[in-house]
Amino acid sequence: MRADDIDARRQAGLNCAELIGIESVEFEDYPNLRLYQESLLGLTQKIEARLDRWQLDIVYTHHSSDTNIDHRLVFDATLVAARPIPGKSIASIRCFEIGSSTDYSVPSLGHPFLPNLDLDVTQWMDTWFQMVDFYGTEMRPAPFPRSKEVLAAGAILRGSEVGLARAEAFMEVRRIIK
Repeated sequence: MRADDIDARRQAGLNCAELIGIESVEFEDYPNLRLYQESLLGLTQKIEARLDRWQLDIVYTHHSSDTNIDHRLVFDATLVAARPIPGKSIASIRCFEIGSSTDYSVPSLGHPFLPNLDLDVTQWMDTWFQMVDFYGTEMRPAPFPRSKEVLAAGAILRGSEVGLARAEAFMEVRRIIK
């Protein structure tokens, strides 16, 4: 990936964070689509250090059978980094789906994305579309899964599955009720 593409993705992330009020964003300099060349232990330790520092109750990560190898490795490292340890167990680990990555998965990559948690996003759609606009280089015209039309339709479909106008679906892989 070219340096200007990396800079554009970082700026998109910063723009999204500012839009929704996130105060701190941290990036790593891993090579795009080459995370398999890096130490999984090193990635796990970086994630674990942040989880220790942030003291989160909920962690969101990629799904284990995403077609993007980097996404699968981030899932693996996150699951290990967030392993249940007495005194610092994370209450919920939630996997999200990504158009043209999670939905392109095949059984040989692992378990299918089977959502078991839905969040009502009806009131957030305008903000969501603003965030999508920041990632213009990731978007393509419909019927590509990462087009505004298909993303909007997906929110309506996920909502219809649970009786909401619009929803985002997650697969919760760990849940601890305290």
